[in-house]
Amino acid sequence: MLRSITVLSLCLVTGLTGCASFSGLNGIKKTSVSATPNKSVRSSPTVGSSDFSTSNTLSNPTKLHLAYAAWHEQSGDFHEARDSYMKVLEKNPKDIDAILGLARIDRAYGRNDEADLHLKKALKLHPKDPKVFVAIGQAHASKQEWDQAIEKIQVACKLAPYDTIYEYHLAVVEAGAGDVPHAMEHFKRSVGEAEAHFNIGFILNEQGHSSDAEAHLVQSLKLKPDLKQAQAALTAIRSGKEEEILPAAFNKSGGRR
Repeated sequence: MLRSITVLSLCLVTGLTGCASFSGLNGIKKTSVSATPNKSVRSSPTVGSSDFSTSNTLSNPTKLHLAYAAWHEQSGDFHEARDSYMKVLEKNPKDIDAILGLARIDRAYGRNDEADLHLKKALKLHPKDPKVFVAIGQAHASKQEWDQAIEKIQVACKLAPYDTIYEYHLAVVEAGAGDVPHAMEHFKRSVGEAEAHFNIGFILNEQGHSSDAEAHLVQSLKLKPDLKQAQAALTAIRSGKEEEILPAAFNKSGGRR
């Protein structure tokens, strides 16, 4: 059960702070998502997305270091990513993206106490930032503390009710907790119905519920026959090559694909 939350959390939380996914962790290849928001999301731009400006970044050292850190974090080079986040904090000790970046890196290395200290610092400095509550919620989810995880991410949704990415985060944790009806509801509102069935199918399969996962993937393809991730996932399940299934993530740039 934890595998899907771990993989998806790594993909998703970085979408809030400039990095689309981690690659190489848990033996699963990552890709950008076909699932996209119904509404615009006010989050930091990612390198390569339509809202990322090279000229603006180069003229702002903090943005440059954040972009550099995000790129290395996405590539799995945590050492370089950490150095860049530290450089950001040297200039701005309260930078929320850098603090949460350090928390993710420490957790990736199993330094959970250090990661929790970063989260406590983030909450103290930014008590109304929804990204902080998502990060705390995902920390609870990593320990299967589902009630606390859902509670924290619900706070994020209340703080940013028009940013659908937070509903997406909530759906991931709800699915991990086994609350498929609520997860489906929040996935639908954040990424659409076909993508919702794909995401549920992916998580159910990671939990070992291949039969239920297959049903959701079939429904996903009925709604959107060209959804390549669902096609690949269904083929992988039926052929027994489940390691080829790609994780779901949240794409905040552009329209649905």
